[in-house]
Amino acid sequence: MASIMSLRCFFSNPSIASRASKNGISTMGKTSLFPAAASSSSIALNQHQLRPTIISIDQQTRYKSMTKTKKRQAQKMKDREKRVARGLPAKPLPPKYIPKDLPVINALTRVERDDESKRFDADAASEMKTKITMQSEKEENLRFMFDGLVM
Repeated sequence: MASIMSLRCFFSNPSIASRASKNGISTMGKTSLFPAAASSSSIALNQHQLRPTIISIDQQTRYKSMTKTKKRQAQKMKDREKRVARGLPAKPLPPKYIPKDLPVINALTRVERDDESKRFDADAASEMKTKITMQSEKEENLRFMFDGLVM
């Protein structure tokens, strides 16, 4: 029963049936694909003879309505063309745009920053050295009054 249903679906679809008849599959499909359903398939095909003629893909209707989105996109394209005609870029720059090439006001040069970081590093190193010497001079106090431990 499943083979009869699949054969009916195959030949009842107009686009598939027209392609199958062009390729010569329809005659083969009636007899060799489903031999048990060969007699019932001719009945199934005769039931669907009242269908209207098949419209080819080339004759399909096309809708020409402009949606709101399409209208908005078309308007944007016209605006871009007008900007290009005036010598401006196609899209305007965003608000508060700062180009990357623009120099920063009151900024230090690279050499000045390197010198400053070297001075800060030297100051921090000398401070750490003094702290280390102070700590090494102190006697080590153990927690919980543990005295006389040898390591």
